[in-house]
Parts: sequence; C-alpha cells; structure tokens
Amino acid sequence: VIAFGTAGFLTFNSDVDDFRSYVFSMGNMVRFTLVDMDYPSLTLSARLWGSLFYFGWSLLMLLILANVFIAILTEAYSQVQMELTDDDKLDLNFLGMGGVLGRMRATIVERINAAVKHDEFDGDGDGKVSAEELAQQTNITIERAREIIAEHDVDGDGQLDEKEFEKLKQQIIDEQVEKEQARAITIRATHSPSLRADNIDDL
Repeated sequence: VIAFGTAGFLTFNSDVDDFRSYVFSMGNMVRFTLVDMDYPSLTLSARLWGSLFYFGWSLLMLLILANVFIAILTEAYSQVQMELTDDDKLDLNFLGMGGVLGRMRATIVERINAAVKHDEFDGDGDGKVSAEELAQQTNITIERAREIIAEHDVDGDGQLDEKEFEKLKQQIIDEQVEKEQARAITIRATHSPSLRADNIDDL
C-alpha cells in the first residue's frame, strides 16, 4: 500500500484527484483495497503508467485474495483433521489395523496359492479343468462345479483354462479377505466401546 501510494502520488498528483497529496494517496490506497480505482483518470493522466499502475495493483489484490482463500482452505482442512482425530476417526490406520489387514491378505493369498494350483486340478493334463476334476478336488457336486465354471468360462468350452482358473482363484482370495476384514472390524468394535456403530457402517 505504501509503495503504490507513493508511486501514485509521484506519478499522478498533478491531475488525478485521488493522488493530489501524499496523505490523500495513502488513504485512497487503503480504500482501493475495497473499491475499484478510477482507471479512466489514471490512463488520461499517463496512458502507459496509468495502465501499469492499475493492472499491477489489481494483480496484487488478486494474489492477496488467492492467498487468503488458500489459508482459509488450509485452516478448514486442519480443523477437520483435528476433529476427526479427536472423534476417533474410523479409518483402518487409526484402528491400528492397516498393517494387520495387509498381513492378513498376504497370508490368505499365500495359503490359497499353495492349496489351489491349476496343474493339480488338471488331472488329465490337458491344460484345462473340467467340472468333474473341479468337483473331485473340492468335494462339491458336479452341478455346483458346472455352475462355478460357467461363471468364469470366458471362451464357453465348459472348462477352465489357466487364465480362467486364476480369475476363479482371485475371486476366492477376495472373498476370503473381505470376510476376514469384516470379522476383524467386528472384533475390534466389540473391544472398543468408543467406536460408534454408524461410523463402522461407513467403512
């Protein structure tokens, strides 16, 4: 404000009423933080310097407003973060379960990969798992085996090739992980009275 007021006084004091004295220039620069300058009077006094003065001041005000806006957003974000922390924010990391669930998934993947292998299910070695082979390995009925194969049989040949078998295995892994995560959250909620049921549902 002082710099622009001084520059305005030195440049426009002779013919722009807003800058007719140094004190008046300072007062008007404070006023110009809220209202617009008289751009026509500035350019009439000095076309080049009037334009530079006006646009320089406008740019400065824009940057100040942008900084104020960013500061408000930052403060609001920090406040929300503090409120969530004070109110037992319910993400898995806060629950202390992020690492636990990661290790749980890794364990499930390792166990299923060890127990469910395409080559072991492919009894006749033709590269595909039939409904009979699936039923025999998993102790389910032929009808259920056919239903499972139909869900993952992309090429429609009634059997599972290695890629289709891997998709089936991934589905089994995902279902097991989801089940174990739900069980872990339920156990955690049972032993943590401060956890609200409505927040658990949001997970």
